[in-house]
Amino acid sequence: MNLSDMPPRFPIPFANNAGASYIRSIPQAHQTPGPTDAPASLYDGFPPETFTPESSGGIPPNGKDFNGLLKQLSQWARWAGAGAPAIYDSAWASAAGGYPKFARLHSATYPGLVWESTADGNTTDPDGGSPANWIAVSRWRQSGTLSATISAGNQYTITFPTAFPNALVSYAITPINLTGVATRDNWLQRVSLARTGITFVVQGSVTGGDNTLDGVDWWAEGQ
Repeated sequence: MNLSDMPPRFPIPFANNAGASYIRSIPQAHQTPGPTDAPASLYDGFPPETFTPESSGGIPPNGKDFNGLLKQLSQWARWAGAGAPAIYDSAWASAAGGYPKFARLHSATYPGLVWESTADGNTTDPDGGSPANWIAVSRWRQSGTLSATISAGNQYTITFPTAFPNALVSYAITPINLTGVATRDNWLQRVSLARTGITFVVQGSVTGGDNTLDGVDWWAEGQ
């Protein structure tokens, strides 16, 4: 298969503008047939009554079910064609018996983070704080500025807007010197790293100089 074999994508779902009298959602459970209608369901598909000749008491398939079924299928085809992600769905996980091993879900909490299931029948929410049976297979980045007068000899903490769910992997801190004065001779020393932030201390070596900074820019990547 080649890239040029890509089929047309759905710009809108099938039966997108069908009126209420011409479409209905397909339920999961079996639907009891009426005198003139034998509804389809995920359990039965089209029920036996729709395969029986009318002369023998059968009921023709209902066009509403065709529209409803094709709409639901094309909605997901449209979603996939747009490159949209799959995210954790507790109701689906319960009904389907959980996510399979190697399933990948995008985090709904941490932008750019992707989770991979390490077990079959996985119903745990990976964003729930204790991601049992999930591992992070990507990193996501946060960044910001600590705007403050930072003086040599003092300790400061950068608190991340969102704590990384597993670990802080890499980071950088850049001193800000808005005046450009060379006598502002400072360097930073890391004190501690955590999923929630970074603590550092500022050192200065210029005797009689201005051993202060106008803040720091930072970025951090984690899982």
